[in-house]
Amino acid sequence: MNQLIQILAAFAGTFFFSSLYNLRGAKLLVAGLGGMCTWSVCLAVTAATENEYFAFLLAAMLSNLAAELLARWFKTPTTTFVVPMLIPLIPGGSLYDTMGAAVARDWMQFAQKGQDTIFLSLSLAAGIMAVSSVKRLLDGFLAIYREKSRNGCKKG
Repeated sequence: MNQLIQILAAFAGTFFFSSLYNLRGAKLLVAGLGGMCTWSVCLAVTAATENEYFAFLLAAMLSNLAAELLARWFKTPTTTFVVPMLIPLIPGGSLYDTMGAAVARDWMQFAQKGQDTIFLSLSLAAGIMAVSSVKRLLDGFLAIYREKSRNGCKKG
């Protein structure tokens, strides 16, 4: 039941953030569903592997891949979908715990929670960078292939 509430909250949070991000109509609904799916993947991978860092990495990669595909489908920039869909993965709870430990002057807890926050953020960034890098490589190879096929068809 707790996971269902989290998934519905991920949808609502992404949906309403997307409306602030000026998405309308089908894009707004798709972004909300994308945020819900992103958090669902994170929960499922965390339950299967008990590794929250890997879950964030995989969820960020799948979210970024979905955003790239949706951007092509809707003929819109990728950031239209990638930013809202990654909102559920922002480690706000971990950051809150880190700051709570600092205010309480519990420096051991502060160091542990701060390390968790940094590693979650790095996992998120690594997932985004991995998909974006592969996409750029594929775009480059496609451009070379298209150029060669255009030049190969010309005679003379």
